[in-house]
Amino acid sequence: MPLSSGHLYCFGEFQLDPCRRTFLRNGATLGVTPKAFEVLAYLVANPGRVVTKAEMLKAVWPDSFVEESNLAQHISWLRKALGDHSDLIDTIPGRGYQFATAVQIVSPADSSPPEETAETLLRGAREPTRVVIEESLVLPPARKTTRVSARAWQYHVLVIAGVVAAVVWMGLKWRRPLTPPQFDKVVVADFENQTGDPVFDRSLTTALTTSLDQSSVTNVYAPGRMKETLVRMEKADVAHIDETLALEIAEREGIKVVIVPTVSELAGSYRLSARIRAVASGKDMKTEVSGANSKQKVLDAVDELAANLRRDLGESVKNISESKPLAAATTPSLEALKQYSLGAEKRNAGQVQEAKTMFENALRIDTGFTAAMGELGSLHVVQAASGLPQFDAQVGKHLLSQAVEHVSNLTDKERYVILAWHAQWVENDLEKAAGYYKALLAIHPENAPVYSNLSWDYSLMGRYDESMAAARDSIRVDPRFLPGYLNLAAVQLYELGDAKAALETCRQGLQVDSHWAWGYDCTGWALLGKGEWTQAETAFEKAVMFNPQSTLSRHRLSHALRLQGQYEHALQALEPILKIDPSDASPWYGMGVIYEAMGDKKKARENFARFRREMEIRWKKDPKDANTAFGLADSLSRLGQPGSAKSWARKGIALDPGKRVEYAGFLSLNHRKREAIEQLQMAIQNGYRWYIFMKIDPDLEVLHGEPEFEKLLAETIKT
Repeated sequence: MPLSSGHLYCFGEFQLDPCRRTFLRNGATLGVTPKAFEVLAYLVANPGRVVTKAEMLKAVWPDSFVEESNLAQHISWLRKALGDHSDLIDTIPGRGYQFATAVQIVSPADSSPPEETAETLLRGAREPTRVVIEESLVLPPARKTTRVSARAWQYHVLVIAGVVAAVVWMGLKWRRPLTPPQFDKVVVADFENQTGDPVFDRSLTTALTTSLDQSSVTNVYAPGRMKETLVRMEKADVAHIDETLALEIAEREGIKVVIVPTVSELAGSYRLSARIRAVASGKDMKTEVSGANSKQKVLDAVDELAANLRRDLGESVKNISESKPLAAATTPSLEALKQYSLGAEKRNAGQVQEAKTMFENALRIDTGFTAAMGELGSLHVVQAASGLPQFDAQVGKHLLSQAVEHVSNLTDKERYVILAWHAQWVENDLEKAAGYYKALLAIHPENAPVYSNLSWDYSLMGRYDESMAAARDSIRVDPRFLPGYLNLAAVQLYELGDAKAALETCRQGLQVDSHWAWGYDCTGWALLGKGEWTQAETAFEKAVMFNPQSTLSRHRLSHALRLQGQYEHALQALEPILKIDPSDASPWYGMGVIYEAMGDKKKARENFARFRREMEIRWKKDPKDANTAFGLADSLSRLGQPGSAKSWARKGIALDPGKRVEYAGFLSLNHRKREAIEQLQMAIQNGYRWYIFMKIDPDLEVLHGEPEFEKLLAETIKT
């Protein structure tokens, strides 16, 4: 039965308070996540009784599908919190768990609430049970990879997938009587649709924000950003942003003004209104109204409404008069605009297949919808680079080429963004793409996403100082814009090997959002570079907690655990990957390494043999893949077949002479240490920068202690 919120539950030195949701030991707060707290509370409510796993999953995750491994992970965290009393939670093999002590129920009268510290708040951040896409913007194709072998431990593409700063449509406007500070932000609530006509859902909000987005004075808080805020507010599933929620978002993000629009209909005529509400006072500062005598004229009414709002928010009549009309900048079709809006929502939520369908629907309704062409084109290019079979890079490039022919109709922000995409992905001209972003910044100098995109392009060009400067500008313009921290930390960590600087950048980003999975992953990687395995483990646990679908973070967590000798836990970190991504064969190799370290030769061979079979299947499909060849060389080396391994290693290096780190791994496995170190030195001279991976790669383990290898690590990893 559930615990009463009016009592405290005590067992030995520990005290559980369901009302305040705190867990104490001798009066000191123990940091446990909300789900771990619920698991513990359920066990405490049933002392001495065996609670089956199925019962626990149903009680704690009633509306979500959660694997038993997730429950086991929470039990593991609770045992860590219990410290030397971890035996209070018994595992009953084949059945479940039992709380193995008596529980005393006491009155809270003499108990004072614990002090809430930043640390306990961070630890107590609620973890999602579904994958959360943090950077819900367009991701660029993967940058060049030096060691993306058949084992996904190299993670280059996985890491990069998140690193795009993404073009979010931000924009805003202001007018004279109100004159808020220049470049301040505005939250736009979704239209309250009083007509009952579903075509106005989503479409009018997109229309209004697009029209407001042409302002050089104010920035609309973008839908993608609001989605991130909703996740932090534990309201990720909310589909409609009403006035109350818009005010809550604005207050949380430090935004001073909310626009609350409404559409109504009477006898075939439509009335649009928008209230400008001050967040601090909760009072309306201004109300604007426009009208349309038919549904076909509603977008014109939105234009009029937006123009009035922009004047209210301080923009000049001249600037407003130069704006593009909505029918030209988007589409004259409300239905096409609705499909486009739904596509943008799905894209922001990471549901790329659904987004593709919605953008395609928009183009079927209006074949000349340029913005939809650009979005669908970029989606094809990016997702094809990620290996998704439903997407075609050539189709994407064709769509972008079509869109570029009609960009003169678009708003400045949409026009320059599509031109930049075309320059990068169709013309392969990063310098030209950067030029378009700089041109846009000359018009809208306070646009954080554009600085972030510019940072990414500079990084791809190897211009790391300029990349970091653009990322810092992104953070300066909007200190809560996570892609700015992401781009800066990515350059510091993965290009410059500066673990110390990356840790500080991630720390700042995590102060913005304590749910930021990539921030924890980046922190863990930097800590591996510093050789702090235990702290790295903690960081990766949080990364997995906030993004359970991340195979990258699970791989890295396994490394951190293996390096501490926690082999059973390292295996547990890898096993879910086989279900999350069945195409990823690398866990078989990783588990083979772990079993080998445990001295279980039989299971090690079984896992290496399974990995080898997967590589042989891949080789039959693509006999020119150097990564697969090196995967075969490594597994055969581990299986004690040096002759065959040597043959595959030669094939790999012949197919791609740049795979020197992979070749070094093969040489190291075969105890050719000097040659392995020479290959690593040449790889670094040729631009290889994944220095931390060299430090933790199990294939290079035999090199540790070699003076030249230790010198190489010391020179490349800044701690």
